[in-house]
Amino acid sequence: MVVIVVFFSIIIILWLVNLYRWSTVKYLNIEAGVLYVTYSRLLRRRLKKSYPLSEIDFIYRDRPIADRWFDVGLNSRMARRGNVLTVFWKQTALFDLEPGNYGWKDYGIRQVALDLKHSGVKQVVDKYGDKDVVLE
Repeated sequence: MVVIVVFFSIIIILWLVNLYRWSTVKYLNIEAGVLYVTYSRLLRRRLKKSYPLSEIDFIYRDRPIADRWFDVGLNSRMARRGNVLTVFWKQTALFDLEPGNYGWKDYGIRQVALDLKHSGVKQVVDKYGDKDVVLE
């Protein structure tokens, strides 16, 4: 009985720690060679971080978008598709912007991708072949 209580206590603590760290991207701003990202945290106030544009890459491609809670099992084959922006900093993924998730729309994500491209950020286009969306 004690083992079961300890086990579930550890599971609950790990879940709360994950909830504390969970965040979404609310605002993006590019100024003077720096990308400013404002994250909205679930259990904390907003967190603002900055990344130099010289260390950032991005991928803008068409891929399935899974609704986190509902596209499981049989429904996963019917996932919708959209152009997703993934931003990397020093080869580590910072965030994904997906249309329809967390208030981001397709045209807003495309505008962020175009702003990154025009600011001199490298777009990685050869990684996924024909699924990449090449920006002008």
